[in-house]
Amino acid sequence: MSETYALVLWNNENKKEFIVIKKNDIFLEDEDEELKLEEDYDFKFKKSVFKGTVKLIGSREKCEYELKYLNSKKLNSPVGKKVKKTKISSNQCCKKVENKSINNQKNNTQASPCIEKDYETQEKFSDIERKLSERDSLILDLENQLKDEREKNLNMEQQLEMFKEFSNQTLFSNMTKLSIQVLKYIGSEKDRDEVRKFGNNSGQILIHEDYPGKFMSMNLNNRIEIMISEQKNPEFIFRTMAKALVSDVEIWAKSNGKTMIEKFSELSAARGINIFIFLFN
Repeated sequence: MSETYALVLWNNENKKEFIVIKKNDIFLEDEDEELKLEEDYDFKFKKSVFKGTVKLIGSREKCEYELKYLNSKKLNSPVGKKVKKTKISSNQCCKKVENKSINNQKNNTQASPCIEKDYETQEKFSDIERKLSERDSLILDLENQLKDEREKNLNMEQQLEMFKEFSNQTLFSNMTKLSIQVLKYIGSEKDRDEVRKFGNNSGQILIHEDYPGKFMSMNLNNRIEIMISEQKNPEFIFRTMAKALVSDVEIWAKSNGKTMIEKFSELSAARGINIFIFLFN
């Protein structure tokens, strides 16, 4: 973790207290100067400047952890006990103060490694918890992916079974027979005519339902449909069909209209279309 905080000992209203502040709030004489432990520095706190001694440098969590420890130690120390007054010399007083100072320094030096160890242990546990959380998240993602893949496989299996069913020739044969029966008893004449259009003549279509077996090309049928949509004259449409159905010029030259119609039933079928156009235009 980044060491951006410091634990500082300072005089707060003539009482020594610890405080956690940002390193940036500590004033250094030089920008390149490094912050040192047990050194006195000026620092900023609540828009005022104070002087204090740096006791610890580290992350915010680390500094606050040791501050909490020091405060709890301070609360548990015996305070307010009555002490029997005895007369002591100035040398004895100085010696006791000196011994007390030495003992305090020993206690501080012994406490810091313990706090450091506790904090490192806490960090290890936090790291383990984080890794376990990441593992659980990864397992959940893998389970969701596995579920999606299973659903895809099931869908593909169903499609494959459906394809196999439609590839069954026996099924097709039965469906065809059923369709014929439906067309036979339920279908209209127009429906039957549509079926007739799909005869043995490839690319051919029935000219008129009253003239079975008489076909014209799909190309001619498309031309006629365009002419009808453009509301061309029925006589013009008939002449176009007649020239396409009987394309031999010599036959036309040797025969009249009546003879051609009697000889070529295709022309009668074409005339039936034109009568229909004349009646409904």
